[in-house]
Amino acid sequence: MTTNAGALDRFALRLVRATRDNRTSPWRQVLRLLGVDIPPEVRIGRDLYLPHVGAGHTVHWNTTIGDDVILNCGVVLGRSDLRGDPALPPRFVIGDGVVIGANAVLACRGGETLVVGAGTVIGANAVLTHSTGPGEVWVGNPARPLRREVEPEARVREHEVVLPAPEGLVAAPGVLV
Repeated sequence: MTTNAGALDRFALRLVRATRDNRTSPWRQVLRLLGVDIPPEVRIGRDLYLPHVGAGHTVHWNTTIGDDVILNCGVVLGRSDLRGDPALPPRFVIGDGVVIGANAVLACRGGETLVVGAGTVIGANAVLTHSTGPGEVWVGNPARPLRREVEPEARVREHEVVLPAPEGLVAAPGVLV
């Protein structure tokens, strides 16, 4: 059986948005069956992309997600201290254009805020416990910066990096070099 993964991802995001005001909706159970645990309190920007629905996406309820964010399979945004005061929840702010790799974990203590700057890339299996600046690349456990800034001429479009043509090379109209 062939499925259109993009359609399933968009369906899951529509369910997240549609059940925002109704915690008891049976559609919330469908989301859980699809492996998506995004509480209704999460503030979501435009075009959140959830590839590989069914492989688990867990997001803390006190989270703000920017525009054009990609949360790959197995991503967890959660609390790192089990004995902390429940009255002081952690807060997560994910900037615009952030890409979070498969099975990455973002964790912070109660009462703290973890900010992921716009355009940041967090590698697969990374464990991030502190804030990042814009346009950075973080990898490893614990996560360390691989690159502090993405070159300004590089830009992300449709999930691919498009670099400028080398000097002296002329591209035909409509052709990526």
